[in-house]
Amino acid sequence: MRITGTGKNTLSLVHETELKLERAKEWYFQEHGIKLKNRDIVVWCVFDKDSFPADQFDNAIKSARAKGFQVAYSNEAFELWYLLHFAYYNTGNSRSQYAELLTKRLMRPYAKNDPNMYIFLKPCQATAIHNAKTL
Repeated sequence: MRITGTGKNTLSLVHETELKLERAKEWYFQEHGIKLKNRDIVVWCVFDKDSFPADQFDNAIKSARAKGFQVAYSNEAFELWYLLHFAYYNTGNSRSQYAELLTKRLMRPYAKNDPNMYIFLKPCQATAIHNAKTL
């Protein structure tokens, strides 16, 4: 599994994902002599809702799905989901505040694209689900 943050808006992210997928297929063919087909790969576009206009957000989802990509999106601060693994939060915070809180809870610097985050948070998932439902 490879996680790549791009810092792009929703539609640009879908386009960038398409380009990266084509490059990955070309690389795989060169390395293994096998041409990958879209059905051989599961690709996800994951983005925050942010304050993008609704039509841009909706079009990005439609575009990604039309290309066969899975789509996941969060509210403006996905970090809230991570924090809910530790405790119930119902206050509005800025993104930088969420990062500071996570750094304290994780006892290491928070990185948005940390590939080990799922493994680290998995034991607390039931707590997060309970807190999210309460929220």
